[in-house]
Amino acid sequence: MTQGTAVPPPARRQEMLAMACARNVVAEVELCVADGPSRSGHAKLLRARRDEVLIEMPRIDGLAAALRAETRVVVHFGHNGQQFSFKSRIQGTRRMQATGAGGLLALSLSYPKEIAHRQRRQHFRLSIIADRVPCILAVLSDDNAEADSLTYTSADQAAEPAVPVAAKGSRLQGVISDISVGGMLALLDADVPTACHSGMRVLVAFVLPPPGGRFALVAEVRFVRPADRRGQMAVGLQFQAQANSAPLGQAADCLDQYVVQEQRRRKNWG
Repeated sequence: MTQGTAVPPPARRQEMLAMACARNVVAEVELCVADGPSRSGHAKLLRARRDEVLIEMPRIDGLAAALRAETRVVVHFGHNGQQFSFKSRIQGTRRMQATGAGGLLALSLSYPKEIAHRQRRQHFRLSIIADRVPCILAVLSDDNAEADSLTYTSADQAAEPAVPVAAKGSRLQGVISDISVGGMLALLDADVPTACHSGMRVLVAFVLPPPGGRFALVAEVRFVRPADRRGQMAVGLQFQAQANSAPLGQAADCLDQYVVQEQRRRKNWG
């Protein structure tokens, strides 16, 4: 978010959704299922009413997306230079009046309980895909109260990342594509055994080369989409502040030091 831009209140965000629908803004639509990775496509916003939001039938790589009644939907859209997102569920399909036989088939979504304002990236991201830095994601349940106690930052340069034994949930393995003080982009195998979707909380563990160190930080999954590399999914993670902010504060200092020094090293070598 650019400095000086006010975050719209909830009622204003609802108005912006209605205006985006009136303009038929093309939105990114993330389809999340319980037994597999999420998929991202695009669809025009058509209409927003008190009980539903109508969008075009989403398309992925030019083809109509396969949908199930239990599919959860995350919609990302823009209006007047600001970005928003909301979570919803499929209610069915509806024919809208339009020119041509039969009209337009639209997807009916439940009206969102909340429309989130998405901040613009505030931190410089450093690409480290060439270093093949491994990472481990442990999925946290919504009622995981011990997340604060699981975070750590250490100057120890162990060869492999480690997730605290107390962290319950499925483990997903991958490599870091890029990283910043605020988050990271991880590349995971497409056939991960557990679904990974927007809004999911994970504990991510990784080891950065000197002057980095070992980290285990709570993060929120911001998006999941196919990566350019065949057979991988790109997972965007945003590091989360905990009730005890000391671990994240220490981690931010260490990450900032690592990013700055690595930038200088690459500049000198370039």
